[in-house]
Amino acid sequence: MDKTLKSIYLRLDSTNKSLTKAAISQLLIKIIYASNNPLSEKQIIAEYKSILNVKNLDDNEIRNCLSLLVEDSSITLHKGRYHISTSKREKIDSSYQESERRKVDIIETYFKPFFSDEKAVKEWLEDITVSFFQLYSNEWIADLCYKRMSAISGSKESILDSINRRTLNNEQIEKKEQKDLCEKFVRFITTKDSVVDSYLWEYGTSSFSAQLIKNSVGADDISIETFKDCKCVLDTNILMHIGLESSEYYPSFKSLEEVFQSLNIEVGVLYITKEEYKNTVGNKRDEILRMVEKYQLDVIKEADDQYTKTAIARRCRTYSDFERFFSQLLEIPQYIEEKVRIELFDHDPKLEEVIEKSQNDEQKQSELNAIFYQITGHDKRQNALIHDVGLIAGVNYLREQGKYFILSQEVSVNNYAKQKPSVQDLPMSIKLETIINVLAVNNGGVNIDATDYIPLFASMVRRGLIPNRDAFKVADLSLMLEKNEQIAQLPSEETIRIAKDVHRKRLLGENEDKIALEMTREIQGVKMQLVDDLEETKTKLTLEQQEKGRYKQSADKTTNALRETIKAEVEKVYRKKIRNKRLLFYLIFPILIFFLSAIGFYAYYMYGDNSNNFWSYIVPAVIVNLLTDILIIMLKGLPEIRQLKKDRTNWVEDEVNKRLRKKLED
Repeated sequence: MDKTLKSIYLRLDSTNKSLTKAAISQLLIKIIYASNNPLSEKQIIAEYKSILNVKNLDDNEIRNCLSLLVEDSSITLHKGRYHISTSKREKIDSSYQESERRKVDIIETYFKPFFSDEKAVKEWLEDITVSFFQLYSNEWIADLCYKRMSAISGSKESILDSINRRTLNNEQIEKKEQKDLCEKFVRFITTKDSVVDSYLWEYGTSSFSAQLIKNSVGADDISIETFKDCKCVLDTNILMHIGLESSEYYPSFKSLEEVFQSLNIEVGVLYITKEEYKNTVGNKRDEILRMVEKYQLDVIKEADDQYTKTAIARRCRTYSDFERFFSQLLEIPQYIEEKVRIELFDHDPKLEEVIEKSQNDEQKQSELNAIFYQITGHDKRQNALIHDVGLIAGVNYLREQGKYFILSQEVSVNNYAKQKPSVQDLPMSIKLETIINVLAVNNGGVNIDATDYIPLFASMVRRGLIPNRDAFKVADLSLMLEKNEQIAQLPSEETIRIAKDVHRKRLLGENEDKIALEMTREIQGVKMQLVDDLEETKTKLTLEQQEKGRYKQSADKTTNALRETIKAEVEKVYRKKIRNKRLLFYLIFPILIFFLSAIGFYAYYMYGDNSNNFWSYIVPAVIVNLLTDILIIMLKGLPEIRQLKKDRTNWVEDEVNKRLRKKLED
């Protein structure tokens, strides 16, 4: 949960928002720089999406960053295309060439001689450095912030172990020198040298930038889990925007449908909403048809509602055109777009009774109307009030049976939800803009892990898209370290409480800056109760805990691997034991009994009274033999084999534990 809380904080905090803009701007500059020709806004956005590996994105954020870059003369806009001035391009060229020379010098100074191909070693160094920052960026930042910290030096063994394991899978590096190169890398990153510092700063700020950028897209884990497998009840004011191209929300519905499909969210309406929709659209139809009958098309075009605009966009010109247009809209839409069906939630016979009872409850009407009046300064229309009271009651009833919520733009319904507790982390009602924001509908969606920045980090390094050296300051990195440490030190129950509180406020549509401020106060308040004032000591203790955690994780993985190996051996032994028992009863005993019977029969026939016919002896003997076999198998063989199978799990587990303890003690 602390990972999720860190992700939410990065996204909401105003300082981090500014740093994120800086990170995005740096990436945009490098995208334009990497092209030999000026790029259009569309080309830049397409390349940005490609680098982040996302299908949909909030283009406005990119546009804002491009505008800021033009304003401060970092880039130039000419005839709708962006480019970098010759002087600035030369400066970036110089910086890039310096970086490449530095890498060559580092290979020469710190890693030669080696047997492997030099290109392979260079690629290995790049990969290992990315891996190092994935695991130890906090230690590197701590050493930058606290000069006497030596956090990386204190983690040498852990670092060596992690890069040894990663290098083991690198077939381009000669096996005989893998260990030696890894040891050289550890010595390299702990060397006090300006060349080393510059190299690590490049990677460290790229890692920092990638975290900020990646965290700005996609939904957080707690939101994904909250909405997974739930049911969304649409209010009339949402239905009236679906399928209308001129609606302000129309571009979002396709992405919203994809998110709902990914999270297995069912969508539907209550029967009272279905009726209200018909009446509302019918009234809108009559209103617009009167306008069409009375005014010329030029006047009609000035109307500012989604129905008129959509009708005109669909080339409606005459009265009959508008009539046909509305005839298609009188029934509720069948789909949000084309995949997620809008159902009628009428499966519970008691639901209608609950709704009707609440609609006749004057106290409930008064309560909801008071909320509406407080916001708007006037009473709610009676028909709309009765519908919304019924909608709230119906969904509250359904929420006793599953994860239901209302998607509504209505102020009294949404403000009513703010006054009531969430159920399974879901408020009773959520605004459309809120769900679009929280589930990153237009900004990556729910299939993007906002916390997994490593692919982006590696891509930036590989493609030379690293930030300028002066793009970030040590103080910027220190802010992230400090917040990460504060969250890491929270007791687990406090982490969960704060994360859920922030999550609820976001779903209720509260101001993000206010949420971030309150979250900071909450974290700081807990910190004041739990930690001392010595920041350096606090950081050191936290890093030591992380170090122990890595060793424990590594030990657990080793133990689990050993357990699986032993289990496979024990399973093999037990299968052999069952197989031998089957051979004993199904083959060996029958053969033994057959031979004993044959010997007895032969002796009796040869030396006994053999006056009878031969077959008069053999038939009874065979029958007796078969009956004996069957009795032995039924009475002895099958029970023993069944018991072996029944005892298999416990015996295997006991034997595995016994052998594992012995191995570990040795």
